[in-house]
Amino acid sequence: MKNTKWEAINRPVDLTKKGFYIGSAGFNFKDWVGRFYPPKFSNSKLLDFYQQYFRFVELDCVHQTKLRAFFEEIAKQSSGNICYGIRAPRELSTPSDFKKESGIVRMKHFLSELSPLVECGRVYSVLFQVSSDWARTQERLDYLCATARIALDLRVDVHFEFRNRSWHEYQVLDVMRNKGIGICNTEVPSVRAFPCRPYRTTEKGYFRYLGKNYGSWKKLGWKKNPHERTTQKEELFDYLYKESEVQEKVIDQIKLSKKVSAQAVVFCNCTRAQSVVNSVQNIQQLQNYFDIQKITY
Repeated sequence: MKNTKWEAINRPVDLTKKGFYIGSAGFNFKDWVGRFYPPKFSNSKLLDFYQQYFRFVELDCVHQTKLRAFFEEIAKQSSGNICYGIRAPRELSTPSDFKKESGIVRMKHFLSELSPLVECGRVYSVLFQVSSDWARTQERLDYLCATARIALDLRVDVHFEFRNRSWHEYQVLDVMRNKGIGICNTEVPSVRAFPCRPYRTTEKGYFRYLGKNYGSWKKLGWKKNPHERTTQKEELFDYLYKESEVQEKVIDQIKLSKKVSAQAVVFCNCTRAQSVVNSVQNIQQLQNYFDIQKITY
C-alpha cells in the first residue's frame, strides 16, 4: 500500500444506517504513516483522519497506564458516528484469580475509567478476549458472566471472544443469550480455535479477522502465556486477505445481519495498513450487495 508518492485512498460509504460498523483493530501504527496516513503526519491528528474513512475502531487497554485520561482524550477527539470496541484488560478477561467477587471489583473500577466514552455513547461493546489457555469450566463461565453483568447493568454491552475450542458448545451460547452477553466470531489461524461462524446471542453482532498466517501462529505456541510469545505481532498479522476471501466473509455478515440490529466487523491484520485495504474492500462489497438489492426489489 506504500507508494513513492503518497495518495489518499477514496473514502468508502458510511454503512452505519445499514447496521454495519467496519474498521481496524487500532489506528495508531507507525507503519501506517506514508501508507494510509500522509507522510510525517502528527500523532495528534491520526484519529481525526481515521474517522473520516471508518466508523469503527478497537481500542486496546493492555498498554495504557492512565486509562481514564486515554478515554477522555479519545472522547474529545471523536466526531460523527464513530464508535469503539474496547478490548478489556487481561486481568478482567483471563485473570489468574477468577473468583466472581474479584471480577466484580475489577469491572467496577474499569467502568469508572471507561466512563468518558460511555457517557458520550460511543462504546459499541467491551470485548473479553478469553485466552486459548483457558479451557471451559463452569467456574470460569460463572466468573465471566458475573463480571459482565456489572457492565450490562449500566447498559454497556459485552462480547466474549473464545480462543479455545472447548467453549464451542450450544449450552455456552444459550447461557450467554439468556444473560444478554454477545458472542464475538473471530477467525483465528488454528484448528484448535473456536470456529468463526455467524453466531449471535444478542442484537449486536461482532466479527474479527486475524489473518491466516498459520505458520506464525503455530510458532507462537497455544500453551504459552502471551508475555512469553517470541513471535512479533507484526509477523502474526502480516496478511492481506484476497478479495475472494473478503467476499466469503461478507456472505457471513449478510447472514448475520438478518438476525441482529448492528454488527461490528474488525480486521486485525494491521501490519502495513493491510486492515485498511480489507476494510475498504469489505465496505465496497457490502455496498454492491445493497445496490443489487435495490435493483431487484
